[in-house]
Amino acid sequence: MKIRLSNIACLLAITAFGGLASTASASGVHITKAGVTFTADHNVLTLTASGQIAGLGGGAIVTISATANPTTTCTNQGGNAAPGQNPAPITLTGTTGVPDTGSKNGNRPFSVTTDQPTQPTDASDAGCPNDSWTAHIDDLCFTSPPSPSSSRIRTATW
Repeated sequence: MKIRLSNIACLLAITAFGGLASTASASGVHITKAGVTFTADHNVLTLTASGQIAGLGGGAIVTISATANPTTTCTNQGGNAAPGQNPAPITLTGTTGVPDTGSKNGNRPFSVTTDQPTQPTDASDAGCPNDSWTAHIDDLCFTSPPSPSSSRIRTATW
């Protein structure tokens, strides 16, 4: 039940982030009024931002950067597992290109997904008692609202 409640809390937080994301304004490449939808995948530990951008005129590069609190499992040398305590937050990023080909009036849908987190090599940073343990990230709760923006160099960044 603990994982299920954690997933619900994360999804509620991500839904709130989407509300913040739709308030972006920019010149040149920008997010349409429909806003951005954020979806967390708890199986592969990623966050996807999807929406529509306008003002392309030559394509765009879309980037997402999001901070998350990981849920970790620590395993000692005897094979006994225990939850990690207060692991450090991590930041995940992802990038995708959005060509202008096939756009309707300069509008194009996009979807960009963060890379999966790198599993910790320093067990104590992941909340384990010491570095003789091994750590594994089991889940993520995204904590920072990706704030949408765009620039005149045809790049939209969240």
